[in-house]
Amino acid sequence: MHSPDVKELDAEKQRGDSFTWQVTLEARSGALGAMNSFLLHCRDLVTEDVIRRLLAPLKYALLMFTQLPWVIKQYGTHLKASAAMVRLRLYDVLSQLPPESFEGTYTDLLRELVAEFTLTDNPANTTTSLLRAMCHVDDSVILGSWLQETDHKAIEDQLQPNGASGSGALEHDSQSLFARCPASEPIPGPLPLGVAVIDSSVRLYGLVFPRVAHKHRLQMLQHFIECIKQAKSVRQQAVQMNIFTSVLCALKNLADAKESLGPDEVKKSAFNLIMGALSSTNPILRCAAGEALGRMTQVVGDSRFIADMAQYSFNSLKSARDVINRTGHSLALGCLHRYVGGMGSGQHLNTSVSILLALAQDSNSPVVQVWALHALGLIADSEGPMFRSYVEPTLSLVLQLLLSVPPSTVDVHQCLGKCLSALITSLGPELQGNSSAIATARMFCLVCCAIMQDHPDSLVQAEAITCLQQLHMFAPRHVNLTSLVPHLCATLASSHLLLRRAAVGCLRQLVTREAGEVSDQALTLAGDGTNEDSIVTETGLEGLLFGMMDTETDGKLISDVQDTLVSLLQSLATQNLTRWLLLLKGVLSASTDSGSTGPLESGLQDNKDKDDDDEEEDAELEFKANQPDVTHPTVAPRWPTRMFATECLQKILVACEGVQANFDLELAREIKMKTSNENLLVLHLSELVRMAFIAATSDSNQLRLAGLSALRTSSPNLPLFLSQNFQVSAALRPAFSPDTSSDVTAAACDVCSTWIGSGVARDLNDLRRVHQLLVSSLAKLNAGKSQSPLLSPWKSWLY
Repeated sequence: MHSPDVKELDAEKQRGDSFTWQVTLEARSGALGAMNSFLLHCRDLVTEDVIRRLLAPLKYALLMFTQLPWVIKQYGTHLKASAAMVRLRLYDVLSQLPPESFEGTYTDLLRELVAEFTLTDNPANTTTSLLRAMCHVDDSVILGSWLQETDHKAIEDQLQPNGASGSGALEHDSQSLFARCPASEPIPGPLPLGVAVIDSSVRLYGLVFPRVAHKHRLQMLQHFIECIKQAKSVRQQAVQMNIFTSVLCALKNLADAKESLGPDEVKKSAFNLIMGALSSTNPILRCAAGEALGRMTQVVGDSRFIADMAQYSFNSLKSARDVINRTGHSLALGCLHRYVGGMGSGQHLNTSVSILLALAQDSNSPVVQVWALHALGLIADSEGPMFRSYVEPTLSLVLQLLLSVPPSTVDVHQCLGKCLSALITSLGPELQGNSSAIATARMFCLVCCAIMQDHPDSLVQAEAITCLQQLHMFAPRHVNLTSLVPHLCATLASSHLLLRRAAVGCLRQLVTREAGEVSDQALTLAGDGTNEDSIVTETGLEGLLFGMMDTETDGKLISDVQDTLVSLLQSLATQNLTRWLLLLKGVLSASTDSGSTGPLESGLQDNKDKDDDDEEEDAELEFKANQPDVTHPTVAPRWPTRMFATECLQKILVACEGVQANFDLELAREIKMKTSNENLLVLHLSELVRMAFIAATSDSNQLRLAGLSALRTSSPNLPLFLSQNFQVSAALRPAFSPDTSSDVTAAACDVCSTWIGSGVARDLNDLRRVHQLLVSSLAKLNAGKSQSPLLSPWKSWLY
C-alpha cells in the first residue's frame, strides 16, 4: 500500500469499476490486517523507524475514507461491507500504535470515530458489545440474573436486546482463522462486522481522547448531547449506549494516564450528558451513567466538585418518588464512594448511609431495595475502617430483610448476600474477638449465611458460600468444617455454574490452611459405598476434582480446580504418596474403548502379562454382557486432564527432594521393614515409570511434552528411574519418528542428553541405542538441506 497525494486519490476514484473497487478494498483491508498482526505479535520489532514507515500508508487510508461515500454511491451499496472492513482494520492498527505517533491525524480521525459510533451514516440501530464490559463487574447484580455466568450463557446472550453477544461466527471476519483467540474471550467467534467496527472505534476513541485539546473535548461532549436529543425511541437508546461506552472508555484512560478532564465548561457538559442517562428507563444505561459519574469524580479529583455531585444526588433522592430516579441516584452515590474512596468522600458518609438504609426498607419497591442495597455494599467496601460504626445497624437490617422479604424476590436476597459479604470484610480480623458486640455480629453473620444456604435459588446459595468463605478467612475457628465440607462436596454436582464456582473457590481457600482436615472430611463421605447420594468415591475430594476437569468448560472454574489440587498435593502428597500416585496412575492409564495403549504395553510387559490381561478382559466382557445398556458412560480423562496429572507428578518429584530415603532404595526398604511406611518415592518406581511412559507415548503432543518433561525432571534425583534402559528407549523411540512434531523431538533429545550425562548407563549397547535415536532425528534436516545451507556445519558436527 503506497501513499499518493490528494490529487492521485481524486484521480483514483474516477478509474475502474465496481469489481475493481471491491478487489482494491479487499486488498487494502488485507494489508492493514497484516500490519495489525505484525504489531500484535512482533512487538520487539516495532521501533520508531518502523512506526514512521507504517504511518504513511495509514494516513492515506484515513484520507481515503473521505472518498468512500462517493465510491459507494457511484458503484453500488454492495461495497459497504468491504469499506467497513477497511475501517475496522485501520482502527485496529491505530489502536496498536502509540497515540502520540499519529497526533497529526486527530482531527480527521476523531470525525470518523464519532460518526461511527453515533451512527451518523448508519441507518441501522447497531449497538456496541462493550458496554457491559465497561461497567464494573460487580454491577451485574442490579441488572438481573441474566447477566450472571451460566453454562448456557451463549444462548441467553442471543436473546438479549441491544447486544450482539452470542452472535459470533467465523464468516464475519476471515482473519479470525489465524488470529489468536484471547483466553478470557466470552464471545464464540468474531462479532458481526457492523458491531466489530463500532467496538473498534470506541476503543480507539478512548485511547485518543486523553491527548485531545480541551476545546475539542467540549465540542465532542456537546455534540454527543445533541445527537441524543435528535434521535428518537429505539435509535436514541442505541446512540446513547454507544456514546456512553465511548465516554466510559475515555474516562478510564484519563484516570489511568492521571490526566484531568478539563476546565469547568468541559465538566459541565460531561455532567449534563451523564445526568440525562441517570434517569433513563433502560437499567443498563442508568448503570453506565452511575459508573461514568464515579469515573468523572475520580478524574476531576476536586473536593468541591465531589461535594456538589453528592449533594445533587441527596436532593434528588429526597424529592424523587419514582423508581427510576431513586435507583439511578442510589447507584450514583455508591459509584461516587467507590471511585473517590474514604478520604475523599468521608464527609458525605453519614448522609449517604442514612438515605440508603431508608431506601433499602422500601418494601413497596423491590427494585429500589436492590439498587440501594447494592450501593450500600459498594460504600461498605470502599470506606474501609470509616464504615465500622455503621456495621451493626446495617447488619441488623440485612438479617431483618432476609427474614421478611419473600424468597421469590431473588434479586433482593442476592444483594443482601453481597452486602453481608462487604460487612464481613469491613469487620475483618475483629471477628476473632470475644467481646459481646463482636460475638453478636459474628452470630448475625452465621445466621444470615444459614438462611441463605436454605434459599431455593442458586444465586443466593452461592452468596452464602462466599460469605462463609470470608468468615473462614477472618475467623476460621468459628466456621464448622464438619458441616461445610460435605455441603461443598454436594454442591460440586450442582447444575448451576455460579454455585459450582463458589464451592470450588471456597474449597481452594480452605485447603490452603486445613488441607488434611478438608481431605479427611471429604473422604468420610465415601464411607463403605452404601451412600448412593454422595458423589465422593474412594478417591476422595482429589478424585472428584480431577473428574470435574473433564466435564467443566468454564476457564475460571477449571483454574480454581487446578489450584485446589495443587494446594492439596503440596500439603499432603509426601505423607500420602501411595494414595496420590494411585490417583494419578488412574487418571493417566484410563482409556476409552477406541483408545489403545499397544506401544506402551509392548514396552512394559512381556507376553505372559499380555496373556493374563487378555483373559481378564474376556472375563470382564463376559460379565458386562448381561448388564443393561449404559446410556451415559463415564467420560475418560481427556488430554488436558492427563497433562495436568503429569504436571502433578513432576510436582511430587520436586516435593520429595531433600529426603534421602525417597531416592535410596536400600534405605527405603530398611525403613519399610521397621515402620511399614510405604510413602517413599523409590518404592513406587514401577508406577512412576509407567505414568511417565504413558504420557510420553500419548497421541497428544502436549501430553507427550509433559511426559518427556517428567522424565527430565526425575533424572537428576532418581537414577533408578532412568536405569530402566529398555523402558527409556521404548518411551523415547516414538518421539523420533518422521511424522512427529519438532518440539516433541527436541524435548526427547533433551531427555536423551540428560540420560547419557546421568551416568546410569554402563552398557555400551544402551548408549548406542540412545545415540542412534539422536542421529535419526537429523533425518528431518536432510529434507531441507538445500533450503537451509546454514544448518550443514551443525549436521556434520553432530555426525
